[in-house]
Amino acid sequence: MTKQNWHRIYSAGEQLNRYPYDFVVSSFFRYRINKTDSKTISVLDLGCGAGNHALFCAENGAEVLAVDYSSAALDVVNQRASEHGLDNRINTLQVDFENFQLPQTGFDIVIDRLAVSHVAKPHAQKVYDSVYDSLNHNGIVFANLFTSDHSHKNFGCYDADKQVWHNFSDGIFEHLKTACFYHEHEIKQLFRKYRLLSFVRETDTNMLNGEDQLETWEIVAQKTT
Repeated sequence: MTKQNWHRIYSAGEQLNRYPYDFVVSSFFRYRINKTDSKTISVLDLGCGAGNHALFCAENGAEVLAVDYSSAALDVVNQRASEHGLDNRINTLQVDFENFQLPQTGFDIVIDRLAVSHVAKPHAQKVYDSVYDSLNHNGIVFANLFTSDHSHKNFGCYDADKQVWHNFSDGIFEHLKTACFYHEHEIKQLFRKYRLLSFVRETDTNMLNGEDQLETWEIVAQKTT
């Protein structure tokens, strides 16, 4: 299963990134600028991995709940939080995106950096519906998901019953086992409860071979009720 594969990856010391993604950094500061009160921001980091986004947010004054299925990843987050003196700002929790539940609500920001992209679309819908309920009024989601034009999709096979791509023979998804790729209308369905504030297609094309086209959606969505 994908979640067990991610645990194997983290246990082997792979995919333990240290630096936050630029989209998350810029979106976080844009949101902070728009805040009119002095309340500490509460952040939920979905599929936190090694905690690069959790650490970044905590270093900038937020209180963070970092969640992942892999206990190995959460151990790294806790260790890094301790090393940076951020134990009091970062809590960790093991969660399963296939049976998603949170013990608390009241988040101002939710971050998903290509984590939910690795679960089947029905599970992703349930995650984002649940996240909506966990957000404060005017709470914000910063999300990245793979587009349907991502060229490495072609290395895999689509399972129509599970609504997920798997059995990749090459490319960046080969050792990640599964992934989902979204058309524009599917993104709008996924965030049907939200108000979309920004919806951008980010394309990274290898101009040397003209073949690799690594595309993601960059989404900023808001809870308005």
